[in-house]
Amino acid sequence: MPSSDGKFKVSSAWELCRSRGEYIEDISKIWEKGLPFKVSFFMWRLWFRRIPIGEVLIRRNIVERVDCSYCNNSALGTFSHLFVNCPSAQSVWKTFRNAAGLSFPINQLQQIMKDWWKADGSPKLKQLFKVVPVFITWEIWKKRNVMKHGGNMICSIDKIYGGEMESSPMGVYKCNTDASYQLESGVGCIAFCIRDIRGDLKYAESRRINTTSILEAEVMAINEGLQYCSQGNFLPLIIETDSLVAQKVIHGVWEVPWQIAWDIRHIQTMIRSHGVEVIHVLREGNSLDDALTKSFAHFTISKYAGTITTGESYFAIRQRKDS
Repeated sequence: MPSSDGKFKVSSAWELCRSRGEYIEDISKIWEKGLPFKVSFFMWRLWFRRIPIGEVLIRRNIVERVDCSYCNNSALGTFSHLFVNCPSAQSVWKTFRNAAGLSFPINQLQQIMKDWWKADGSPKLKQLFKVVPVFITWEIWKKRNVMKHGGNMICSIDKIYGGEMESSPMGVYKCNTDASYQLESGVGCIAFCIRDIRGDLKYAESRRINTTSILEAEVMAINEGLQYCSQGNFLPLIIETDSLVAQKVIHGVWEVPWQIAWDIRHIQTMIRSHGVEVIHVLREGNSLDDALTKSFAHFTISKYAGTITTGESYFAIRQRKDS
């Protein structure tokens, strides 16, 4: 509409020149706050079928046939097959759907996404449900490109939280730990994640604790991660912490505060018995654990059991046994 004062404005000229398309409410969920722009832009192109897969290339007479990069049954690389009907895609969708306790058919991509967006749950779960189908689709697309064109694929959980973690040395596991603490409430949160030689996530856990200081929380995180790695035989092991104080105290460089003396002795004993190395890293190299402690979720995801269990103090991600 022209400006109300009768004067020329670029904004009013733009409104007169452009033609508005029909408003699609579901499109707004693709541009969810916090999603990487490239993921949202990809989803927008996918929604309108504007990505260069076999179906589009055939329609434009660029190629005569393009088979699915996943399958061995010579299936055509159509939108519906690649993102929904391919056995690999079906497995991914069903795994997450069953883990969330939802029940809807896996038939059509846009309907699947709407079912996720409209699923009932707590406010925190609804926020998760908004992004789950987006990143499942993004991972399928990345995997397709790797299989078709070559290259390496990094788990998106690193991208979501703004960093990448280096792979472990040959035959060595890496456990990154972190903690947070609120002075007013006296409540803290600890987190640790375990990676293998390729940098693949094996296990990640975050839970609430009652503590009196951030140093005590950092030491508890190291202790919990060390115990889990010992029990799960994730050895040999390198532990990385972004707390320089905790690392110095464990190595005996600085004096041990009496509040954490027992935990420090326990850590030192396990380090000697298992040959564990504890090193200090900057926060940028500890982004996953830093995110788990700061944006702690009130539920547990276990791919072993394929279920989500509500709770107030525990969050864990485990690698599938068959992966």
